[in-house]
Amino acid sequence: MDELGAAVDDVWNRRPDNVVADNQIPDNNTPRIRNYLSQLTEDQRKQRYVINDLFLTEAAIRRIALQPFLVSCVGVLMGTVPILAQSLNFRWGSNQGLHVDTLYLPPPTEGHIVAIWIAMEDILPESG
Repeated sequence: MDELGAAVDDVWNRRPDNVVADNQIPDNNTPRIRNYLSQLTEDQRKQRYVINDLFLTEAAIRRIALQPFLVSCVGVLMGTVPILAQSLNFRWGSNQGLHVDTLYLPPPTEGHIVAIWIAMEDILPESG
């Protein structure tokens, strides 16, 4: 997780032109605004943001997302070889209520989508 955190910090410091980030206004009712990371300021990093698909450009994130044990477990659950279709990196959750991702990420075979969330902070039993 330290490697993943360092990779995200490095991307923010470099702000490459080929990385897309969605910035969300703090009132949480305003839709996300899509930008290239190079267009966001350090100040905007303190707001809600989502960096899209870092596995495409960052080897450290690709290594974590494609851990052999994780890929094997998902493959057993799905009964097929899984592919990585999207990654999202963010500091704060979206606070979204119950929602369905398949509306935005329709899998080629109905019911064949798995979402995995990796928390990069300590989670306590009283967190729920």
